[in-house]
Amino acid sequence: MKNYFKFSLDPIKFLLYWLLFLILYVIPYAVIMNRFESEKPSTNESFIFLGIIFFLILIVITLYYFFIKLYIESIGYKDQNIQFHGTFGSFFGKVLLGYFLSIITLGIYSPWFMKDLTKFFMENSSYNSNKFKFKGDGFTLFLIITFCVIVPSFILGGLIVFGTVYMANTGAESTTPFMYAYLLIYLFMIPYMYLLYKWFVDIDFKEYHISWKTDFWNACGKILLEMFLSVITLGIYMPLAFIRLYDYFVKKRRRFLPSGHCISDTILNKAEIFYSYGVKACCASSH
Repeated sequence: MKNYFKFSLDPIKFLLYWLLFLILYVIPYAVIMNRFESEKPSTNESFIFLGIIFFLILIVITLYYFFIKLYIESIGYKDQNIQFHGTFGSFFGKVLLGYFLSIITLGIYSPWFMKDLTKFFMENSSYNSNKFKFKGDGFTLFLIITFCVIVPSFILGGLIVFGTVYMANTGAESTTPFMYAYLLIYLFMIPYMYLLYKWFVDIDFKEYHISWKTDFWNACGKILLEMFLSVITLGIYMPLAFIRLYDYFVKKRRRFLPSGHCISDTILNKAEIFYSYGVKACCASSH
């Protein structure tokens, strides 16, 4: 007999967090940046501007913590939900340390920072008093970011510079090359998102190992579709895109392999943005 993990996120709470993010961060940030770019600020105004930006970052950090906590505690199996035991103070300390190390290493530490945050949420979660253990490593994420984001960005940046110089010398005014360049940047983000999802789902639970498997091209096509719909709706569709991607990825099966023996099928997805949509699994009894 198979038992299913349930994902019972309250859509009203989801919408509330999303609206808080828009109202407390996105709109104030857009207004401030517009004013900063349209008017040259004085020295005092610049300090005020930096203070406001810092305050907005604190808001995002706080919302992120409670949003992920909400997702984790919306996951249940049989008659119990997964419990999250991490404190905001511990999380905030990790964020401060991670930002500091990322800044002084010029961003090189960022993948390990992401790994530490994922590990914090994963390993402070438990089911039936048994904790999860995250197995993803920072170096693998470093390679994913390097070859899927940084290297393509440098190449496309060089092409944009070349196009700018060429148009300046020839007197051309077409913006088409730049539109193609930005389009390619979005396309490069698709395999990055796919590999990031796979990196997230590398979890031990008791004697079981949980991983994620799906077809590369089908998955990238799905991501492309949801990104396209989010762009043409100016971000309005984005919350639904998260849910639709979650629904797609949780249907992809992988096996639990305790001690090398296959005992059950699993459906699981762990996603970000930060990227954590939650977990849904189908497990057969080990008996």
